[in-house]
Amino acid sequence: VWFPNLRDAGVRFTLAGGGVLGVPRDHMPIMSYDRRTGVAMGYGYTGEGVATANLSGRVLADLITEADSELIQLPMTRHQPIDWEPEPLRWLGYSIVRRGRYRADEQVERTGRYPEQPGIAQRLWDLEPPRGWRAIWRMGR
Repeated sequence: VWFPNLRDAGVRFTLAGGGVLGVPRDHMPIMSYDRRTGVAMGYGYTGEGVATANLSGRVLADLITEADSELIQLPMTRHQPIDWEPEPLRWLGYSIVRRGRYRADEQVERTGRYPEQPGIAQRLWDLEPPRGWRAIWRMGR
C-alpha cells in the first residue's frame, strides 16, 4: 500500500495515471545541444521525470548559453545511448518486463512488501546488452 495513512483514514483511489516511459537501453538519460542545428534534447528519464526534467532544463540552459558550469560536465551530456535489441526481441523483452512490473506492483499492493527475489522482469530490466551487439545490429541498415 503506497499511502497507508490515507487508507487508514478511509481514502480510496479509484483511478491511476500513467504514461509512456522513456527508457534508454542502458538507463542513462541524454542531455545534448547541437549548435549547428539548434536542436536541444533531453530524454530517457527512466521513470524519474520530475527530478530529471528539472536537471535537464538546467543542463540544457547552460549548454545553450555556453555557461561554464559543473552541469555541462555531467556524464549525460557526453553519453552515447546503446541501441535496443532488434525486433521482435525488443518487443518481447518490453512485454515481459511491462507485465512483470505490473504483477510486482499488484503484489506490493496486496501484501505491502516487495518480492524477496527479483523476477525475470526485473532481471531483464537490469540486464546490460553485450557491447558487440551494437555493431551487429547496425549491419544491413
